[in-house]
Amino acid sequence: IMVTPKYTPTANGVEQQFGINHLGHFYLTKLLLPTLKDTAKEGSRIINLSSAAHTFTHPGYDFSKVPLTKNEYEPTLAYGISKASNILFTLELRKRLAGSGVIAVSGHPGVIHTNLGYEEPLVYFMFAYLYPAVEKVLGRKFTKTIPQGNLNPTAHMYR
Repeated sequence: IMVTPKYTPTANGVEQQFGINHLGHFYLTKLLLPTLKDTAKEGSRIINLSSAAHTFTHPGYDFSKVPLTKNEYEPTLAYGISKASNILFTLELRKRLAGSGVIAVSGHPGVIHTNLGYEEPLVYFMFAYLYPAVEKVLGRKFTKTIPQGNLNPTAHMYR
């Protein structure tokens, strides 16, 4: 999910962008890790999709404040935190898995044109008006369709 306009907690009481975009990935990885280690010889890898939107947080952001509370909630910050958390988790996971044969990477698939975030006026404006205008001026597309985004999901890797 992306830049949801109002604070909504998950069933566990965690801000939903953080819960769905990060904790869900974290927990699934935890459940799959024994099998991934057992099958490492066959080429086990963990690929966590993130986003350039991790920059919606700012340098030096205090991640001890995660997840946001209802009073702290701001849609783009919450989304940025969820995506930055995926990157930080993957970087730490890579260190912990060193020598195990399991590869852990995270990446940004590019700007994919979906209906995610359309409840947020700025996101709607960007996809409906700004990106098409920029593409017309440049004479080329820089957004991708969902199938195009699936072709190379690791186009921009975070190392």
